[in-house]
Amino acid sequence: ARNKKQTFVLGALVLVGLVLGARVLSKRPASAKAAGPVAELVPERASSLSSIMASEAASTVNTERDEYIRRISHDIARDLFEFHADLYPLVRPPQPDLPVPAAAPGHPPGQATEELVRTRAAELELQSTLHSEIPVAVINGRVLAVDDTIDGFRVVEIRSGSCVVEQAGVQVHLAIPPD
Repeated sequence: ARNKKQTFVLGALVLVGLVLGARVLSKRPASAKAAGPVAELVPERASSLSSIMASEAASTVNTERDEYIRRISHDIARDLFEFHADLYPLVRPPQPDLPVPAAAPGHPPGQATEELVRTRAAELELQSTLHSEIPVAVINGRVLAVDDTIDGFRVVEIRSGSCVVEQAGVQVHLAIPPD
C-alpha cells in the first residue's frame, strides 16, 4: 500500500512538472512578440543589444557616482557633539518676581523667610544641565543660564548635575533627581 501511494505521488509530480515545462517552452517572451518576425529571425542580437544598452546605462551611472564621491571633501573639520550657543540662543521671557521680604544688607535672612524660600524652591525641578562655555540648566522645562530668573529665583551657579538658585539672600542647591 505504501509503494502505491509513493508511486501515485511521484506520478502526479512528474505530470505537473511536464505541464509546467510545456507551458514555459511554448510561450514566447513579450518583447519578442512586440518586435514581430524580425526578432524571431535574430533573437540573439536583439537580446544582446538590450543587454549592451543596459550595461552602458549602468556604467554611466557608476561613473557619475564615482566622480561625485571623488569630489566630496573627506576632511572632518568639526566636532559633531560640540554645543554652539550662537545657533541656539537663550530666550529669556520676562518673569514677574514673587514678593519675598528681602533681607537687610549685612544681616542673614530670618528663619521665616528662609523656610518660605525653601518651600517655594521645593517646587523647582532641575531636569538637566549642560556644562559648556555658557552653562545651561533646564528647570521646570525652561532653559536657563546664570543670572536668569524662574519663579522669583535667580540662577547663581550651574555645575554638572546641579545648580544653585537664590531668592531673598537664601541660596538653595538643586540636584538632578535620580531615575
